[in-house]
Amino acid sequence: MSIFEYVMVLVSVVLSLGLTHLLSGFGALVQGGGKVKFSGLHALWAAMCLLLTFDMWLSLWGLRDLQAWSLPVLLIVFASTVVLYLFAMFVTPAASDEPRDLYQFHLDNRRGYAVAMGVYLVIGAVLNATLTKQFVGVNASIPVMLGLLALAWFVPARWAQWVAGVGLFATLAGYFALYLPQISM
Repeated sequence: MSIFEYVMVLVSVVLSLGLTHLLSGFGALVQGGGKVKFSGLHALWAAMCLLLTFDMWLSLWGLRDLQAWSLPVLLIVFASTVVLYLFAMFVTPAASDEPRDLYQFHLDNRRGYAVAMGVYLVIGAVLNATLTKQFVGVNASIPVMLGLLALAWFVPARWAQWVAGVGLFATLAGYFALYLPQISM
């Protein structure tokens, strides 16, 4: 087993736990039926969590030829998976028999998952700059995304939440459109 495979086992376990939480929470909301007031904004944030989890898993493929994994690299990679797990925890409402308003849930919990997303983006920028040498291209959108996260954090107005959510989602969609076709075996 290579060091890459060894690291990917741990990373995959943590990412799988986050995905399990996210998907289980989605299932519980669907089962809640009429007790759940849907929010497109909350759904955007949950979708971003799902996309970033996929991004982390897929992006690590670029490190498959890395021969030496220093402790700082291992810690940074592990920290980014933990942050994504926390993002999944924060964006997923706890199971409840009580009525749920997902827009209100978003307003009450947005700061937790905005911080998690911001930390993930900063860690990703460091990894991109130091290990993948893709700093300029891949990281060009990070300052814009951090600005949108700040908007979501500081301005609770509905328009600001939607501008931040749609802007972040569009930026992620652009990132995936530009960089996923470049993944090669």
